[in-house]
Amino acid sequence: MAAPTEIETICGLVISARRTGIPGQNWRRMKPFLIPDLSVTERAYLAGFMDGEGSFCVIRTKAGRLEPRISVGQNDDRPLVWMKSLLGGHLYRRPVKPRDQGAWMWSTGAIARSYGVALLVAPYVMVKREQVDKMLEFLEPLVEVVDGCPI
Repeated sequence: MAAPTEIETICGLVISARRTGIPGQNWRRMKPFLIPDLSVTERAYLAGFMDGEGSFCVIRTKAGRLEPRISVGQNDDRPLVWMKSLLGGHLYRRPVKPRDQGAWMWSTGAIARSYGVALLVAPYVMVKREQVDKMLEFLEPLVEVVDGCPI
C-alpha cells in the first residue's frame, strides 16, 4: 500500500485555534474545526470556485482585532449551500443595492475554520495562491493541528 499523500493526511484532522479576544487578555481556546474527508474532485472544485468567486483575507473588526475571512459570493445559492453543508460557516444574502439583484455570500469567519479550509484548497488554487499563502502564514502561530478527537 502506498504512503498517503499530504492531501490525504489532512482530511480528518482537527484544527484548534487559540487567540486573544482583546489585546492584553489571556489566550482562550476557540471552537475546533474538523477538516472533512473530501474527494480530490470535491477539493479541486471548491478551490476552483473559491479561486474564481472568492477572497482570502484578514480583516480588522470594529473591536480592532484581526480576523481571517474566506468569503465567496454568488447570485445562485446552490453551490454555497453545498459549501456550507461540507465546511460549515455562514450563508447569508447580501443586501440589495440599486440596480443590483443582491448576492448570496458564504464566509468562514473563524480562525480554525479559515485555516482548515485554506489548508484544504491550497494545493489547487492558482489565481489566489498568494492570498492563501499569506493567510496560512498569518494563522500558523494561532492554531494547533490535532489528530483525533476535538480538544
